[in-house]
Amino acid sequence: MVLDLLHRIAANPGVYDWIQHSVGCDQVFRRVQKHFISAPARTVLEVGAGTGLLRPYLPSTTKYIWLDCDPVKLAGFRRRNHSDDAVLGDATRICIGNAAVRDVLCVSVTHHIPDEMAARMFSELARVASERLIFLDPVLSSTLTGKALWSLDRGSFPRRPERLRELIGVDFDIAFQEEFEVMHRYLCCVATPKRLGTPANPQSVVPSP
Repeated sequence: MVLDLLHRIAANPGVYDWIQHSVGCDQVFRRVQKHFISAPARTVLEVGAGTGLLRPYLPSTTKYIWLDCDPVKLAGFRRRNHSDDAVLGDATRICIGNAAVRDVLCVSVTHHIPDEMAARMFSELARVASERLIFLDPVLSSTLTGKALWSLDRGSFPRRPERLRELIGVDFDIAFQEEFEVMHRYLCCVATPKRLGTPANPQSVVPSP
């Protein structure tokens, strides 16, 4: 009951933003930001975008499209952003055309959904992305900090990195991957839809200690 109350409080956009900053979202989002340094002018769809905290880390030239199923988070996004497009909808049934965006972002989403839904989502992301998926999510960790964070997290489906790579790999070829820690342990992947062929130079970064 106490945990349910905490989750309801955390759903408030202002509280949600404070929590994200307190667990190091700035350092986490900079791992995503580096993949846009050499490709600033792109159309980007972010699924499960929450209150849009990641948007300021993308180049100002980015055409950004927010997508989430939570109207409360949409209200939080609109309080800080009135210019970018927003779609209130389901990431497993995205209402845009094939290859309609260059990049799709999926950050801290999959630990909230079961395998079947995650598989449908990745299929949709591969359909709408013309070039890349940039994926980042916390993973199961045996550290005391990791266990404590997962005991409080609203996500009910934490996974190990290898399972996430399996789910991504059905519809995408992973071109880059790294693991790192910022309180949580995270997996970050950049992948291309399989219809585009295997990437020429797959890269893997040794997990950060």
